[in-house]
Amino acid sequence: MSLLAKNTGIAVAPITGTDAELRSLMRFQAEHPIWDCRLIRACRAGLLTKEDFKHVFGQYYRYSKNFTRYLTALMTNCESDYYRSRLSENLWEEGGGADPNKRHAELFRRFSASSIGSRP
Repeated sequence: MSLLAKNTGIAVAPITGTDAELRSLMRFQAEHPIWDCRLIRACRAGLLTKEDFKHVFGQYYRYSKNFTRYLTALMTNCESDYYRSRLSENLWEEGGGADPNKRHAELFRRFSASSIGSRP
């Protein structure tokens, strides 16, 4: 079993060949300290209630709904035209592109409402 599968429960297809960079990236991901944070440990141990998840997802929603503002502030203070253009790509994607109903904050809000009954 790979480290990623062990830490996340996600099955990972074996890597064939000698792709050292991919192996290094997968090792970095599997060994990342995030997998040992209190929240992930509590999830793995089954210690969180539905109300706990509502709180966690509610906090994430607050971050998500303001993320486009964070990107805009970063763009405003970025001197590089190249990096502003890259940030504008991310802003477009976060905002749902041509369909505002597909903006990330709205998708997450609907996920929360349908999966755990949370109404941020």
